[in-house]
This record gives sequence, structure tokens and C-alpha cells, in this order.
Amino acid sequence: MQAQPGSKTRAAALSGIVTALLGVGEPAVFGVGLAHRRQFAGSMLAAAIGGLIVGAFQTKVTAFIIPSVVTIPAYIGQPGYLGILIGAPVTFLLSLAFNSLAIQRVSHVRA
Repeated sequence: MQAQPGSKTRAAALSGIVTALLGVGEPAVFGVGLAHRRQFAGSMLAAAIGGLIVGAFQTKVTAFIIPSVVTIPAYIGQPGYLGILIGAPVTFLLSLAFNSLAIQRVSHVRA
């Protein structure tokens, strides 16, 4: 289920990853996510769990920012900043795990 080097799916996924880490998720969602529903559902579940962690810490920020990897330092020193420092890596790792399981499941079904 891995995209072949040089394929359009791989190019869309790589550009989607870069833009998503910088705070613009639409290329990843519409370019790759909707075509792979199981992986998209795994990512949404991981994001919900990460959001619960961030919400449980009552993370707040006093500046208007677009959430991304680059803006994480804006949370430091704010109320509940540990929530983002814990929630973001947990979301990333859960998404990786859920999507790995979904890919293995699809590859066994198609074989």
C-alpha cells in the first residue's frame, strides 16, 4: 500500500506533510486523506485523542496564531502549556500506529 517513488500519490503526500506541519492541512486532507478512508479515520481518531489531552490540560495561548509545529514555542509559559508538549507527540505517534495497522490490514485483505 506504499506509494511508489515518483508517483503522483507520493508527491501529493510529501507536499501535504510539509504544509500540514506548517498549519495548512487542506492539501493533505483533500489530496491524499479522502482517497484512503481507513488511514484518514485513523488520523482523525489520533487527533481526537490528542485534542482530549490538550483540553484536559486546559492549554491556552494569548496570541493569535495558526497551530503548527513552528508555533509550539508560543504556548510555553502559558496556562497548561504541557498539554501541547504532550498532546502533539502523542497525536503524531498514535496516527503513525493507527495508520500502520490500517495499511497492514488492507495489504492482508488484498493479498
